[in-house]
Amino acid sequence: MEKWEVLLEMLARETPLNLLLVGGDAEGARLERLAARFPQQRLELAYCRPLPELAALMAGCAGYIGHDSGITHLAGALGLRGVALWGPSNLEVWRPRGGNLRIVRDERGLEFLEAGRVFEQLRCCCDLSGGS
Repeated sequence: MEKWEVLLEMLARETPLNLLLVGGDAEGARLERLAARFPQQRLELAYCRPLPELAALMAGCAGYIGHDSGITHLAGALGLRGVALWGPSNLEVWRPRGGNLRIVRDERGLEFLEAGRVFEQLRCCCDLSGGS
C-alpha cells in the first residue's frame, strides 16, 4: 500500500494527469485510503464496475499502471500503454497480450518494486503531459 501511495504522490506532483482507480470488493477500503491522498478533482473511483463499463472508462486513459490481474489483461486487450508490475509468476504464460504494456518485474515479488522505478518506466512509454 505504501508504495502505491508514493507512486500516486509522484503522479500528482509531477504530472497534470487525472487518475482512474480501479478495484473490486477486496480492494474497497484500500481504494478509499488511496483516494483520500489524491486531489479529488483529479480522481475517479471505478469500484465494482461491470467489465463493459470499466473497459469504456479505461479506453479513454492516457496510460495504465497495474499488477498481474484481470484488469491488467483488460488494459492489454484495450491496447493501453503503461506498466504491468510483475512478480515471480510465469511471464511467458501469464503476461498480458497486446504489446503496449511494459513489464516491470522483480522475481522476489511486487513488494520489491520501487515507486521511482515504476514512475520512470511509465514516463518512458506514456505521454504524462496531460489527459487521464
